[in-house]
Amino acid sequence: MAEFKLTRAAPLGGYHEEIGTTSLREIDAARAETLCIPLSEDVATCAAARDLFGGPLPAVGTATLSAGTGAHILRLGADRLMILHLPDRSTRPDMAHALGAQEVTRVDQTDYWALLDLAGPRAIMALERSCRLDLHAEVFAPGHLARTPIDGVSTLLVRLEIDRFLLMAPRSYVQSLTHSLLTSLRYVSG
Repeated sequence: MAEFKLTRAAPLGGYHEEIGTTSLREIDAARAETLCIPLSEDVATCAAARDLFGGPLPAVGTATLSAGTGAHILRLGADRLMILHLPDRSTRPDMAHALGAQEVTRVDQTDYWALLDLAGPRAIMALERSCRLDLHAEVFAPGHLARTPIDGVSTLLVRLEIDRFLLMAPRSYVQSLTHSLLTSLRYVSG
């Protein structure tokens, strides 16, 4: 009988392109997990999360970098967190156990999401061509996140810095999203 070994492959093969001073690159080998915390557990869990992450949980609709684990913490709702462990930047404790809440549900979504990093002075202009959000820094400041369609692809958009964005899309749609972003980036770069 033939033996097979499955190996993990990046959805875009480690894609990275620079157009002028703006870059679009795939973030490979990141781990994504969602934690669902019952609202009845919220007070105790938030105290445990403060200890685990080295600070308070971010407000709903915002993201922060954990001083305790080095992971990005995205607050998707009152009872929902997404924890992103970027390669070589974070430790991976057992979140549900560390939070101490018996009813915390942990869902590993690593194989669902593909991550892109869009950074540079033309990043906002490229996004504005196909994103419905108001990306002005006073409205969508660094640390803010939102779900939005970008050329029909449901995307989780996180503003990391003034001109740097993290885009998360389903793996099966990331090629379409990448094509759309590159088309916009080439257009605005003249």
